[in-house]
Amino acid sequence: IVNIVVHKGVIVVQNHDQLRINTERDGLWGYPLNNVRFSKILLKNDTYFGIGGGYSTYDQKYIVRSNDDAKTWKKADSGLPKLNTLVDLVLDGSQLLTAYKTDGIFRSSDDGQTWSPINTKPFKSLSITSLVACPQALFVNTSAGRVFRSIDHGDTWDEVTAPQITTIRALTFYSTSIIAGTSAGVFRSNDTGRTWSPINLGLLNLDILDVAVHNNTLYAGT
Repeated sequence: IVNIVVHKGVIVVQNHDQLRINTERDGLWGYPLNNVRFSKILLKNDTYFGIGGGYSTYDQKYIVRSNDDAKTWKKADSGLPKLNTLVDLVLDGSQLLTAYKTDGIFRSSDDGQTWSPINTKPFKSLSITSLVACPQALFVNTSAGRVFRSIDHGDTWDEVTAPQITTIRALTFYSTSIIAGTSAGVFRSNDTGRTWSPINLGLLNLDILDVAVHNNTLYAGT
């Protein structure tokens, strides 16, 4: 299982590149009607979004959208390049952002109906490996181990200079701090990601894959 999204009694599980859907909580699982293979899914309000392939060839990937509890999916790629290098899709507060390996980042403010390119000049010569976001900040990981931050939805960028942070894998917001999970442990920022300090006392494994907050407690998955 790669991902689970629970919304209004519907459980959507991403099992490798397939989705399974449970709407009755009775242990019976269905599948989307479309023959789409997924590499990521997320939920914005009542709409599911994903990176999907399989319309013609599995290598071709698209942004797809579902308005019926993930049962059927349609393309949502107006304004996006028709390339095979789509690497990520995130929700940055109220906006969707998707990234291509070497062809930039695109933003949608209308739930994926249209997309427009954003400024990627500070890391134009680098390959993008992934995006991570929370409502307060957006981060771009690159293959060179350099991480860039934007606090205005991608209009301007600065580079994260903490030497231990070469890839941010997960973000969460805890009290007044942004918490990041990285391959070198858990880090906290009190200035929307400009500076960072480690909070690793007691961690036996610093290879952090995910972070989350529940009932005022911070969790780190290794």
